[in-house]
Parts: sequence; C-alpha cells; structure tokens
Amino acid sequence: MPQIRLINIYVSDLEQAKLWYCEILGFELAQDLPPLAAQLKHEGIILLLHKAERPTESTFWTDSMVTLAIPTDDIRKDIAELRNKNVELLHDEPQYSPFGDWIAFKDPFGNVLELVQFER
Repeated sequence: MPQIRLINIYVSDLEQAKLWYCEILGFELAQDLPPLAAQLKHEGIILLLHKAERPTESTFWTDSMVTLAIPTDDIRKDIAELRNKNVELLHDEPQYSPFGDWIAFKDPFGNVLELVQFER
C-alpha cells in the first residue's frame, strides 16, 4: 500500500515562506536546509518548504492541484485570525461538504491550503 512520507511546498522566497508558515499558520521550523529547503515540525509526514523559481499561477477550482487540509476545532475563530493577518481567503464564509466545513486560502506564493472543521 502506498504511504505518503513527504510533502513539498514549493515557494519562490524561502525566507518569507519560513516566516509566513511559522507566524501565520503556527508551524515550527524543524530544520533549516539552505539555500533550497526548510523542514517544518509535523507529526508523521515531513513538510518541506522547497525553493522554486516563481510563484504558482494556478486558479482554485479551475486548475488541477493538490491542497493541504489543516484541521481546526473552531473554523470561524481561525477564519477571523487569518483575516486579521491579511491572509487571502478564497471564500467569504465556510463552505459545506460531507466531511465538514472548510475554507480555502492562499499562501504568498499562490499555493492553496484549506482549513477544515471535520464533522464528528
């Protein structure tokens, strides 16, 4: 059975990405691997910020892509925090799906992430 062990998040500015993912989303830096990468602390799966030449130009819901889903216990509180930190939200309100409420947002490099409050 296939198992995911590493997720690369490609970013055009590694220093800015380390700050954004740590200060905005609350990750911690596990290992700095200059000049091309930095590993974020995470249980089970390695999250690697990896240097890219330019930001992504994909459009959510139009282009094929992979998104990271970050679980939350209080999506409305976390949405308010993201708004206060000037994060680009792709919806005005949480969206409903069979697995729970979610909202998509972008990092400064055009990567799409999602907050998900999973149904219990």
